[in-house]
Amino acid sequence: MVAWDKSHEKISRLYSYSLGDFHDFDFCVFSFLVKHHLNKKYQLAVGNVYQAIGTLLDLGIKQYHKAKLYKQPLKNAVPIIASVSMLIREKVSQSGKDSFYSKTVEFLSPQTIQEASRVFENYYHHLDGQIKFAISNKEFWDYILTGGKYKLWGGPDSIEMGEDGIPEVVDYKYFHKENGEDRLDMEKMPKLYLLLVSRDLIKLGYKKARFTIRLWQKPKDNTLSFEFDLANISQLEEYFYQQIEEIVNLKMFSFCTKHFCQVCSSPQRNEWVNDLKILNIHLAEAEPQYHS
Repeated sequence: MVAWDKSHEKISRLYSYSLGDFHDFDFCVFSFLVKHHLNKKYQLAVGNVYQAIGTLLDLGIKQYHKAKLYKQPLKNAVPIIASVSMLIREKVSQSGKDSFYSKTVEFLSPQTIQEASRVFENYYHHLDGQIKFAISNKEFWDYILTGGKYKLWGGPDSIEMGEDGIPEVVDYKYFHKENGEDRLDMEKMPKLYLLLVSRDLIKLGYKKARFTIRLWQKPKDNTLSFEFDLANISQLEEYFYQQIEEIVNLKMFSFCTKHFCQVCSSPQRNEWVNDLKILNIHLAEAEPQYHS
């Protein structure tokens, strides 16, 4: 769980949004309301082996940058995966079920750590250890939109220096199936991560940034990338302001018809409906039937 400092307390949780929150809203409004408005996000999180591998890899690259292991022999870099697995366990022991990693720790078996280490080693080997250096070691950003009503939070895995001097806002992705990148959100994700880090980059004197997806299983694939002029940040602000206004003004919802929606199919859903009434958000009278 992120440790909130005093600046975060100025805007309540109800008006703070992450990329995952927007994805939840797009998937199922009721699921979003339960996770975000009723603060059930981490309690309802579902983990699996592949998600655990991806988490190990993403935390691993953060630790790699923090330790500045650039151009080091592979034997010096690979142990990072084992070290971040211990870090995850430590975070969960401190925060318990409300930890961001509470569902990940269940799948941190020796086999999972070994597979993540293998993927990291393969990535490092194919790049000959030439991982681009990071220009920031921040792990978390928040961005208060103009007007001070709403906040965005989260962030990319790293900000790395491009070969042409343009900073690259990087999100690393692990997929256990081929062509998993076909399902990537290339609409909200680039916009949100660029906006979150934009003020830091502008302060450092940069005028452009490049959003980049790095695929752990395709080390040399640089196709998921595009540049952005930091002078146009107001466009990104307006985009998310409108997205949030749609959410904030929502007063009615329906259950979705997705058979795999754990929230709509939960035996607790009536309890959650009543909890939402207290927030003046009501179930629509003509609700669709849930398909089991």
